[in-house]
Amino acid sequence: MTAIRSPNAHGIATAAACITEIKESVPRFVQPGRLATQGLVSPEFQILNAATLVSTTNFFQVYLNTRPPADTISQLVRIRLSPADFALARNSEKLVEQLNVRLAGGSLQKSVTERLVRMLAPFLATTDEDLESRFRSVAYVILASPQCAIQK
Repeated sequence: MTAIRSPNAHGIATAAACITEIKESVPRFVQPGRLATQGLVSPEFQILNAATLVSTTNFFQVYLNTRPPADTISQLVRIRLSPADFALARNSEKLVEQLNVRLAGGSLQKSVTERLVRMLAPFLATTDEDLESRFRSVAYVILASPQCAIQK
């Protein structure tokens, strides 16, 4: 005995399968605290886990530390600091403040920004290479922060 499918029956089965798939992909993760008490879900926390955090920070590390080659036709994405960025890197407080705004929307807590400023204390700020290292180090730490990974 063979089953005969009409085009309409197949379409209904396909639509039902799509609805089931959509229902299964609805975010269910609830961040403990205020969100949970209000019955809200937080999908941005669902997609961020230990594996994605590590792979993302590794990506940023490569992205930040790949120096531009002499070949200007290269398709690699990398950061080239502007003269304004070099000037900014001379002042630890201003550097942290600006990168906090640019990369994390100004959402880093004051204790975190103060710690970043203290982190820069042993960094030299005499040559362009020193300034670039300061800039890239602060950018990396901010990019690896939860406030940057999960923007509200």
